[in-house]
Amino acid sequence: MAIPNVSLPTSYRQDLQTQDYRSLRVSDDTMLNPSSVADLDSSWLTEAKQQLQEVYQEVMEACALESEIDPVPDPAYRDAFWLLKILDYYNVRMPDIGWLMDGGIDFEWRSKDSKGIATMSIYGDSQVVYGGSLGSTRRVKGTCALSNLRSLTVFFAMLYHF
Repeated sequence: MAIPNVSLPTSYRQDLQTQDYRSLRVSDDTMLNPSSVADLDSSWLTEAKQQLQEVYQEVMEACALESEIDPVPDPAYRDAFWLLKILDYYNVRMPDIGWLMDGGIDFEWRSKDSKGIATMSIYGDSQVVYGGSLGSTRRVKGTCALSNLRSLTVFFAMLYHF
């Protein structure tokens, strides 16, 4: 199945690249709930935003207990939120959302037959690290800018087979 040939309106791209994220913070050490950022009506996006908030709480607790864990920087949460919006726009199914000990947020999909896995990681530098394997026949990996929708949609095409 091929990815639909859909392009984002110019106004959407500009909003994605120039969004002012300062409203996400209450103080220097407290992040507002990501669900307050925008009024989004997707069925899975609300749940995904809740998972992102739970990840934030888990990271805060883990960092308080273990100094070897790198905290996830606030820009990573903002980038993850925007990636969720892009995934929703392209009708990609909801990922499992977790955090990485090296300071990133991880999105993961398992194939229906459990023989494939795909991941996307965000570190707050406006880059997406992605990789996936659908059995031994289809593998893809790379890094691209969060705003590089052309590269991301190539990866999304693989996710449609999951």
